[in-house]
Amino acid sequence: MRDLIAQLSARPDPALVFLAESGERLELTGRVSANWVYKTAGLLGELGVGPQVGFGVVCPSPPHLHWRVLAAMLAAWSLGAQVSLLDPHGEPPEDEWVAMRPEHLDDSRAPASPPPVDDSAAEVLVYATGALALSAEAPAGCIDYNSAVRAYPDVTALGAPTHLDLVDVSGEAHRIPVPEAEAGAGARVAGAGGATGSASAGESAPGPDSRTADTSGTALLAGLPRSADEWSELLNVLIRGTLILTDIADDSRLQRRLDGEQVVHGTIGTWTK
Repeated sequence: MRDLIAQLSARPDPALVFLAESGERLELTGRVSANWVYKTAGLLGELGVGPQVGFGVVCPSPPHLHWRVLAAMLAAWSLGAQVSLLDPHGEPPEDEWVAMRPEHLDDSRAPASPPPVDDSAAEVLVYATGALALSAEAPAGCIDYNSAVRAYPDVTALGAPTHLDLVDVSGEAHRIPVPEAEAGAGARVAGAGGATGSASAGESAPGPDSRTADTSGTALLAGLPRSADEWSELLNVLIRGTLILTDIADDSRLQRRLDGEQVVHGTIGTWTK
């Protein structure tokens, strides 16, 4: 993971794009994406996340992968932690863990309903989904991730696990192989930098029948990866191409947004959620 993030940090070109339901579009260079991983590793390490303390992501509905969550997952894995994707009212991890959830997750507590899953977490990080949000509305006793993470160093020592442990929303465990970084890619480790904004318009994106991502091109993930192979494909695209993430649930609206993007070479997993 150390070499993989170092390779990502050496890229001044776009590595990650987030298309939001709100209409926002955020583009992160490899340098900026890696910077978020490094800073988050510093925060999670201070909270004890590692081999003995897991990291759990409380997923919104419909489930999707926010770019801040991806950065946090990469940071947790780099610390040797197991990462769990959790239903808000599902079963929590059995061992000690730290939670991360969006600020507007529905946490209503009807008498007949089980408590939200993050009630058992040692700490709860709350993140804002807005592209440029500097703070999140964190309830009392929770940590505002957007504000807290900015205090940590731009570069942090990361571990080098040979595989990544993940438990998905259904409770199924996956062991994800870490993609090999290119030789010499970690020689230059960058800190903050990069840009936000819109990519130039190009050809229309493919429809739902285009399933296989070109890891050196641009690929879309709508929803969550469903297997270790799809997670591995996601990581390969992130370090070698451009990964598009989105929280847009409607296929037609998503297609209209993609029509304004550069060429999308494929998708990771299924198109629909």
